[in-house]
Amino acid sequence: MRAGPRSLALKYAARPRQGTGRACGFLPLPPTATAIVRAQPARDYVVWSLFSTFYMNFCFLGFAALVFSIKSRDCKVIGDPEGASKYGRRAKYLNLAALAMGILFIIIFITVFAVSASLILQHLHDLTGDFHGPNVEPLKVK
Repeated sequence: MRAGPRSLALKYAARPRQGTGRACGFLPLPPTATAIVRAQPARDYVVWSLFSTFYMNFCFLGFAALVFSIKSRDCKVIGDPEGASKYGRRAKYLNLAALAMGILFIIIFITVFAVSASLILQHLHDLTGDFHGPNVEPLKVK
C-alpha cells in the first residue's frame, strides 16, 4: 500500500512519545512545503496607447489601442484576469501596428521628400545653366 499524506498523518499521530510508554501526546507532523503561485497581473499598456494616440495615430490604431487598454484596466479592477489579459493583448498588438505603420510612413515621407528635392534642384540646375563653368567670364564691376 502506498503511503499518502493521510496515512502518514495517522502513522505519526498514533505513535506514543518516547520514554512515556503511553499514547497521550502527539508527535509533530513532518514539515510540509506549500507553493503559492501568484499570476502576474495583466498589462494594460495605457501609457503606450496614449503615446500612440497623440503622436502616431495612424488610421486611428492608437485610439483603438487606447480603448482596449482602458477596457483591460476596467477588467483588472473588476477582478476578471482573463478579460484583462485578452484586452491587454489586443491593445499591445494595435500599438505595435500603429508604431510599425507610423515608422514606415515617416521613412516613406523622408524618402519622397529627399528624392523630390533632389529632382527639383536638378531641374533648376538644368534651367539656369552652369554659371561656374570654364567658358563663363566673371563680371567686372567698375
